[in-house]
This record gives sequence, C-alpha cells and structure tokens, in this order.
Amino acid sequence: PFVLYLLAAGRPASWAVLALSLAAVVAYSAPVVRLKERPLLDSLTSSTHFVSPALYGLVLTGRDVPATAWAVLAAFFLWGAA
Repeated sequence: PFVLYLLAAGRPASWAVLALSLAAVVAYSAPVVRLKERPLLDSLTSSTHFVSPALYGLVLTGRDVPATAWAVLAAFFLWGAA
C-alpha cells in the first residue's frame, strides 16, 4: 500500500527513483537474482537502497537537486559501497 501512496504523491521523476530503489531492494534478496551473493553487485545494490530514499525525497519536492546534495549523495553511496 505504501508504494501506491508514494506513486500517487509523486511525479514521473520521483517514480523513476522509486522504481530504481525498489528494484535494488528486490534484486538484493530475490531468490533467482540474489545480488547479495555477488561481491561487487552486493555493495552497489546495498548502497543504492540506502541512498535512494534521500534522493527520492529530494526529487519529490519538484525542485532542482543542488550540486552539494548530489555530492553528499555520491559520497554516501561510495561510503556505503565500500
């Protein structure tokens, strides 16, 4: 139900971020894919589902994401992947 609410509250850009986030969550643990069992992909998908909620919130506002926010998100992503 929360996904339906987030879709209704959002717009196309936020839908794309939400789709990326949900895809990372599913790909991380889905029985067929299980990226958590593959070293590099494990780090990338895990970091994606940590960073994507913050990106979703920024995109949901409908404003341009400032360069400083992109830098913080990139740093957080790299830290999470490390």
